[in-house]
Amino acid sequence: MLAIDVRTGRLRWSKQFTYPDVFSAGHPEGKDADVGASPNLWTSNGRDLVGAGDKGGTFHALDRETGDVVWETQLTPGSAFGGEIGSAAFVDGTLVATSNVGDPETNAPTDVTKVFGLDPANGHVRWTTSLPGKVFAPVSAVRGVAFVGTDRGLMVALDTATGARRWRYTAPAKTASGPSIVDGRVLWGYGFILFGAAGPGGVISFSTGR
Repeated sequence: MLAIDVRTGRLRWSKQFTYPDVFSAGHPEGKDADVGASPNLWTSNGRDLVGAGDKGGTFHALDRETGDVVWETQLTPGSAFGGEIGSAAFVDGTLVATSNVGDPETNAPTDVTKVFGLDPANGHVRWTTSLPGKVFAPVSAVRGVAFVGTDRGLMVALDTATGARRWRYTAPAKTASGPSIVDGRVLWGYGFILFGAAGPGGVISFSTGR
């Protein structure tokens, strides 16, 4: 993770989470623990923090001014298709993060994803929900509800306080997007994932019931 001065472009601090992390087609033995998720910004106990999860399955929270590690939580064993590759959401005072469960012996995915509600001050796990399939998409959220989609086409709305499923829907094909939420509607696309061929695609509009 890099912190860059927006006015000058000067590097203020940097932090590498896994050293050395060399993974490519020419070196497939590497851990493949790079960061595929966008960072989240929040404030806890008066301290400005920034955090992101990595494909090794760990969520890292840093001091936004110094880059010092404040806490790190191992969510799941990572894999070549995640751990965490979709960005988390900060909502209702909780970080909602997904992590694809990997096999620690082979670094292969197990086709199970876990969704976590994390305490943003210390990384403690408040709740956990398991989903079939893999998640390559960011978590989208509004007050009270977090939305997660999987490569099996499963679209799930979770209670941000407990992780309980409020509703679920099976799309005609896989999904790798978080929905857009506007004017009482949840607009969710399906038909493509990062690691796979495209399928039949479209957008589904859900009503919030208001």
